[in-house]
Amino acid sequence: MKLLLGIIIGALLAGGVFYYYVFTTTTSSAEAMSMIEPKNGDEKASLTVKPSGAVTFILTANDEIYYYAGAFNDSIYKTDYFKVREIIINYKSRIHPDDLMFIIKSDKAASFKNAIDILDEMAINKVPPGHYAETEITEAEIYSINILKKTKNG
Repeated sequence: MKLLLGIIIGALLAGGVFYYYVFTTTTSSAEAMSMIEPKNGDEKASLTVKPSGAVTFILTANDEIYYYAGAFNDSIYKTDYFKVREIIINYKSRIHPDDLMFIIKSDKAASFKNAIDILDEMAINKVPPGHYAETEITEAEIYSINILKKTKNG
């Protein structure tokens, strides 16, 4: 009788562990943010941005961030993540919403945290999807940042 009772209790415990495993693995499925991506066949689609409506943020090492407005012409400014919100609000109030585009670029030394921080600022400031995008940094921008870093302003 003790053997039979031990087998029944063992089976119940084993079943409970199995039930717990199935329950926890099915209820804790991963969730991800939705991203706006090009439609199938549009991988090389590009977006035309008015230079007068563009604001570019460049993320670099040591949590440094640089920005410029309009087309790049060697005028680049250093800021920090505390002032990014102010910059976004300022340009949102000055540029027509249909023309406004925030461009985000990172050099090779920028951290993933920096990219998340700037995307968080876009969400906090209610910049609509399609009005910010990430793209590659240019050699001219890298050169200007390096010059600026060598001066007292960088």
